[in-house]
Amino acid sequence: MAITQKYWGLGIGTAMIQELISIAKQQHLLQLELEYMEGNKRGENLYKKMGFSHVGEHPNAVRLKDEQMLKLILMIKEL
Repeated sequence: MAITQKYWGLGIGTAMIQELISIAKQQHLLQLELEYMEGNKRGENLYKKMGFSHVGEHPNAVRLKDEQMLKLILMIKEL
């Protein structure tokens, strides 16, 4: 088990995004935007749960050491 995996499922990511949304609303922002690397299912599920919507992709945005190319997924949440 990776050291960070011991913190999975404790609600830390949810709490952090809830706080971010709260601060953004206090600042009268209209939306939040994020990108995540394809294959990050845990992140994708969290962002969807928090109300973010898929709006686009950057194909071949990340090249891994093994030369594999991955896309970045763009999401927004309107506030």
